[in-house]
Amino acid sequence: MFRTSQQRTSHHYWQVLAIASLTIAVLSFVSPQIGTLGHGLRTALPALAVAWVAITRLAPQAFWLSFKRFRSFFLLGCLFLLQATLRFLYDDNKLDLFDRYVLNPLTLSFFLLWIGALAELGQKTLNRFRVGILFGWSLSLALGVPELLANPGVAKWVMGNVDAEQNASIYAPLGVGSYTTYTFLAICFVPMFVIIQKVNSTIWRWCNIVLLILASLGVFLSTFSMASTLLAISIFFALLIWVMMAHGLARFGRCFILLLPLLLLPIAYHYVENIPQINDVVSKVERLYGGIRSAGLQEGDETERGNWFIEELEAVIENPVAGYIPGVVGMRDNGHSSLSNSLVLFGIFGALFWFCGLWKIFKDSLRYSTHEIEKYALIIAWVVLVLSGILNPTWHSPAIGAFLALTVPVKNIHSTKAKYA
Repeated sequence: MFRTSQQRTSHHYWQVLAIASLTIAVLSFVSPQIGTLGHGLRTALPALAVAWVAITRLAPQAFWLSFKRFRSFFLLGCLFLLQATLRFLYDDNKLDLFDRYVLNPLTLSFFLLWIGALAELGQKTLNRFRVGILFGWSLSLALGVPELLANPGVAKWVMGNVDAEQNASIYAPLGVGSYTTYTFLAICFVPMFVIIQKVNSTIWRWCNIVLLILASLGVFLSTFSMASTLLAISIFFALLIWVMMAHGLARFGRCFILLLPLLLLPIAYHYVENIPQINDVVSKVERLYGGIRSAGLQEGDETERGNWFIEELEAVIENPVAGYIPGVVGMRDNGHSSLSNSLVLFGIFGALFWFCGLWKIFKDSLRYSTHEIEKYALIIAWVVLVLSGILNPTWHSPAIGAFLALTVPVKNIHSTKAKYA
């Protein structure tokens, strides 16, 4: 049945509304400016409500189909949330853990349901949604580069101290984000790089490339060493994917382009080493490498994270099944590793609910990826996500919603083939 002009206009209106509202909801947890408007949920919840109406208007069964698609995750997630609620609901001293391990995973579950529903609208709609996130996120962080250059270390002022909220209200509108924002850009860099290749307009593609480069520079200037390290890993693999996307002489040319900067890296470093933030990150990585190599993880890690990780693993050995029991077993959680924190708090049995839930999402995404390059990008992104969760607390953050938005594919593999440059 052919649509009338009025029906096509209405369909386009609801599609734009669905994409825009869901984009705002996702960006509310990774964009400094949007996050400041409503502290995450206050922005995300109204945006999700609008997206619900728009998506349902276009495809009444979309949310039901999304729920069926990820039902195993929602089942495991409910079991995890039940245990987390029993752990922290009646523990007055652990309300922050209730937010992290109950409210944040619940928010992530909503994002998965909504993203799966939007994916039911087809590949073109999903591509536009992803480009919107790519552009909005990159632009948001690119605006912070001048402030980061002017004030070394300013990114750390908006988190982890008594004045964090006040500082965030000042610097977040300027594009300066917190640790989570920069870390998830590092995690999502490879999927974002692949999404750029799908943009048909050459001008629009280069606009996104420039913004992504500036956003990446913001990560390095933030002085968060782990985020910078993860981004360096992601950039390396993104360039390898870029080479693999070419054929014949074009691939040879891209190999040459890739090797040339590596050969010139010592010269380039000579010019950037005087930038305080980059010098701080490099110096810290060098000190950590030298200290751990000479004195071991427990004593050689100047950040104390190695020592904390070992302490937490010792606590897991004491209570491997049940984990932390309020009022019975003393909690030894330092909040610096999703892996060890989850095992300490919930035991092996409880933590497996969440780990297996994430594994289910990965399997689904890998199954329905439509292109070999897309599969490579997905695997690399998940490997970086796993590394980040071992070394830092990222697995229970609602910012994973941005990661899922950039990696969860359309379920119908015969719908629309992705186009690559």
